[in-house]
Amino acid sequence: MIPNLMSTPRRFALSCLTILLAACSSSAEPSPTPGGVAQVYMSDSMTVELDDTASIEYFAGDSLGNPVEDPGLAWVSLSPSVAEVSTAGVVTARGVGMAKIRVRAGRLLDSILVHVPAPAARIVINLADSVIVSEAAHVFWQVFDSAGNEVSDRAPMLELPDTIALRPRAANDDPFGVLGRTPGTGHVRLRLGRTTQVDSIRVLPRPVSIEIAGLPPFIFAGDSAQLQAVLRDSLGNVLVGRTVSWGGNVNEQGIITSIATGAVPAVASLYVAGVPLSVIRTLPVRMRGAVTGAATGYNHTCFLAESGSAYCTGFGAYGETGTIYAPATRPTLVVGGLRFSALAAAWHSQCGLVLTGEAWCWGLASSGQVGAPVSSACTSGDLCALTPMAVTGGRQFTELAGSFSTYCGLTASGQTWCWGANHLGQLGIGTIDAQPHNLPQAVDQGPASFRHLAATASMNCGLDAAGQAWCWGAARQRYDHLEGALPLWTRPTRIADTLTFQGLWGGLNDMCGITVAGAGVCWGVRTDDGLAAPVAAPLAGPLAQFAIGEYHTCALRTDGTAWCWGTDLEGMRGDGLGVTPEDAPPTQVTGGLRFSALWSGGDQSCGLALDHVAWCWGDNGDYQLGTTTFTTFVPAEVVGQR
Repeated sequence: MIPNLMSTPRRFALSCLTILLAACSSSAEPSPTPGGVAQVYMSDSMTVELDDTASIEYFAGDSLGNPVEDPGLAWVSLSPSVAEVSTAGVVTARGVGMAKIRVRAGRLLDSILVHVPAPAARIVINLADSVIVSEAAHVFWQVFDSAGNEVSDRAPMLELPDTIALRPRAANDDPFGVLGRTPGTGHVRLRLGRTTQVDSIRVLPRPVSIEIAGLPPFIFAGDSAQLQAVLRDSLGNVLVGRTVSWGGNVNEQGIITSIATGAVPAVASLYVAGVPLSVIRTLPVRMRGAVTGAATGYNHTCFLAESGSAYCTGFGAYGETGTIYAPATRPTLVVGGLRFSALAAAWHSQCGLVLTGEAWCWGLASSGQVGAPVSSACTSGDLCALTPMAVTGGRQFTELAGSFSTYCGLTASGQTWCWGANHLGQLGIGTIDAQPHNLPQAVDQGPASFRHLAATASMNCGLDAAGQAWCWGAARQRYDHLEGALPLWTRPTRIADTLTFQGLWGGLNDMCGITVAGAGVCWGVRTDDGLAAPVAAPLAGPLAQFAIGEYHTCALRTDGTAWCWGTDLEGMRGDGLGVTPEDAPPTQVTGGLRFSALWSGGDQSCGLALDHVAWCWGDNGDYQLGTTTFTTFVPAEVVGQR
């Protein structure tokens, strides 16, 4: 049989091509297909504490970037004496040093450096003394090396030896947080490799009530009292070891204090598992002793207690309350710890005589009425003394009189010294000027010697030993609606020659006096003749005292009844009506009270009842009455007395 020569070479060529293709295929990388490991990534390094284990974080993905489950990685440590690695990629630190861990996925390789540091020398735990059931506490810590240096880049692990009293807080909330579980003592352990530290914390029952202990019946303004918060559980047991939050007039140490009289709040609160638990109590704050005197300005009033402390209430923007606060909404202790024997008020300022006789003043000082150089300004931009200042010269006075922007003091020898405004000759020094006088000036009173002083906004008067009245300044202020000559005296001048007085009292615009027979006479704005012709007061005697405001006047009869006349729009008459016409006869102050003294200011009046309780009536828009009511047409008791 003859062989087929044409077919043999063809078969030979096909065989060679097959062999060639097979050889070429065996020497090339296989094409990656989705689902196989095509990439492996790890971080460059990691730290593992000695004897600790840690899983290496890695990513194994296919060619499309999808993670591959069970990638079949092969792990090996090049320094097993430092760090071993398991087939699952878990590292165990065996010795101090550096170890390279290598991973293989087919022909893919990657590696990571494992740092095993020297063991920490100590761990310091800062943990609260106690925690309430269901409440969280944070475990604070510090790590130090053998040289005593703080290590900030190594964090210990929190472990709870038991979970009866404590349980761990969710790690995503606080990896070093614990929660109170049941009452008892819980232990926390921080471990950093071979170094451990244990501390304990008391787990307290959950309180269901809170009380305030140590609250006295009252305190005097400026004093304080130590309070205690008492927590009780559902069985009534007292719980200790918890710190509450204080509020109201109580500071962080639980001390309650107030320089203002009235009722002040004491608040104790505690959050238990996010739920507030609180209690509010009030503490009466009183003046130190019964009221013995007072002085009223335009929209402030100051009260004098038998202890010598002064308490002011009202507007305060010019510092006239002497309390730094503006306004003072109720009688508030004048700062400085001074003790006074007498008070006198001007329009937006206040003065007092201390027990040794020196004068101290505070408030508006733009005309020099504080009696001392003042460089500070109040919110209005005017010169103001927010706290009492000693009147320059240190003279000892027996009496003070003030009104609007001038004060005068009387010495035991009968000499008068005045300071403040002199644009109408109020200083009695023989001249008129528009300059502020913050240094007391000796009144040029000639042979006259005074035993008593009184003042209006534009005039000062002195009463001599014989009961004769001497005045200097202007009979009234220069109001545009008042025409004619303005009586003005730059030195003390005798007035009302035919009258003998037992006392004089001044207000904003008027001066009134009571004769030795008990009759009242007045002069000033309400009498067009001014100094020349004092007229009889509209209230029959016998009278004991006058109290004169801006547009109203009150008088005290010897039987203790108080009567007022003039404007009544703000209840200044105290008759309970508030609508009595200005030209109506005097009306009696309602309430059946009997008084021993009266004081009037702008649109308000006050009286001291026979039982030494102070009452006020009229305008209270700036809290000048010191009462809990707003404008009142009847007497209201001043707070902080009893």
